[in-house]
Amino acid sequence: MSKRAITKILVIKIGTSVLTNEKGFLDIDIIKNLEDLGGSKIDCVILVTEHDVFKDMDINKLKNIANEKPILIDVKGLFDSNNIKEAGFEYVRL
Repeated sequence: MSKRAITKILVIKIGTSVLTNEKGFLDIDIIKNLEDLGGSKIDCVILVTEHDVFKDMDINKLKNIANEKPILIDVKGLFDSNNIKEAGFEYVRL
């Protein structure tokens, strides 16, 4: 993975919060709702769930709210890495 600054992260999940920056330790904005973007673009998407509702998510719509060369971190391995890479994301499976 190439080194670059990440300033906006979209966390996709169901349930309780898994990632926060409440104390300001990180120099990033963690976006939990698309409305919170305010017209800006995201650098990274973290998918932390494997619920069926996300399997059919339109990755191209997600790409439309992302900066050039965004990163998608797929914690549970929900997506096919080839499809994600073809959509223009750098794909990381944890």
